[in-house]
Amino acid sequence: MNYKFITRVLFCLYFLIGVQSCNETIKKNTISSNKQTPSITNTETAELADPIVIKDIDYSLAEWIEFKELNVLITNISNGKNEVLIDSKETLRDLFSALVVKIPETINSSSIIARIRVLETLAYKLNVEYGNNQNNSIEFELTKKSFEKAYSNLIFQITKTLEKKSQFISK
Repeated sequence: MNYKFITRVLFCLYFLIGVQSCNETIKKNTISSNKQTPSITNTETAELADPIVIKDIDYSLAEWIEFKELNVLITNISNGKNEVLIDSKETLRDLFSALVVKIPETINSSSIIARIRVLETLAYKLNVEYGNNQNNSIEFELTKKSFEKAYSNLIFQITKTLEKKSQFISK
């Protein structure tokens, strides 16, 4: 037989086998990608499952009444007393504007004001979701956890700011 003919036939066989195996790989990938994946990963679930709500504040902030009111709001929402969200848009607006206006000078910084604004946004979102769904939705619970986490971040930032201001640096 002719050597060129056998080489071409073998080349065609190898090519067809290669194309066939590529098709099977594509089918397997398509099938595996059609499986439903959860929208929240396990680490996110663990993070949201146990929020940290810190109720104690630094003694130097004891006179900041608006912060105490915020603390009561956070505590009520964390304990499932979501009734505080009923018709409270004006109350929320007043509370958060007073928080920013009457912020003690020792912690008056843009980083703390930004965290207060994040809390304000999440409080409004909670208010709307509570009004729409009467807190029976997954979105409400996720927003509630984010709200609690944002409060913890605010406490952390306040603590770090106070620590930084209390350090005495000399040359």
